[in-house]
Parts: sequence; structure tokens; C-alpha cells
Amino acid sequence: MRTLRLDVGEISLREPGMVNAKVFPNATINLQHAQDFFHTIEMLTRKGVHASVIDITGLAGLDKNAREYMVKTCNEWGTTAGVALVSNSIVSRIIGNLFLTVSRPNYPIKIFKEHQEAYVWAKHLYLQRASNIEA
Repeated sequence: MRTLRLDVGEISLREPGMVNAKVFPNATINLQHAQDFFHTIEMLTRKGVHASVIDITGLAGLDKNAREYMVKTCNEWGTTAGVALVSNSIVSRIIGNLFLTVSRPNYPIKIFKEHQEAYVWAKHLYLQRASNIEA
């Protein structure tokens, strides 16, 4: 397992195709943070198909430019099988729901309260997508 620490969180690849990320408490994500985040995912996954489980419990804010960059980048990559957001914080769940409502990504994205449930959902999407590529 390889974990990389960024200004606003940590990202790791625990097994092939499964990105695990955690936003640090009180983090507000701007465009530069979003670009760093995606560059790190590219490095870890070698631009391959992947699913992400992102703990956004500590998220305090996500600016519009960062949100737009995230959705545009994932849509353009075409390698994102799905994104599971995890949070039991009211503030970060509101931010997550706003992201879902406004952004309209072309990949499945869902908010969960429990990490294990999110992981199982994301892993299923990854395996489904990876098997379609191999076939």
C-alpha cells in the first residue's frame, strides 16, 4: 500500500483499482487542491480504471472551480468506475449532496455513512468495469 499526503488530505491505493482518500478536518478544497488530488490519483492508478472511496467527514468547503474541475476531469478520463463519498457530518453531507445535484458526473457517485458499505459498493463498480475492459 502506498499513501501520499497532500495539503488537504491523504490518498492511497490499497489494492489495484481502489483509491482510498481522506479529507483532513476543516479542509476547504480549491482548484489547486483538486488538481493535486487528481494528479496523485493518476500517479497511483497509472491512469487506469479505478473506483474511489473518499471520506469527506472533515470537509468544510469546496469551491466552484474545484468542483467543476473534478467533474470535468473524471468525465474526460473515462476511467472512473465510481466514487463513494463517506461522511457522518451534516456539513460535509450537505456539501456532498450539493456536489451531486449540481455536477452531474457521467459515472456513479453515492454518499454513505459507513466506510465498509461504501467500499463494497465502489469495489463492485470497479470489478464490473474492469471485467468489461478485459472481455
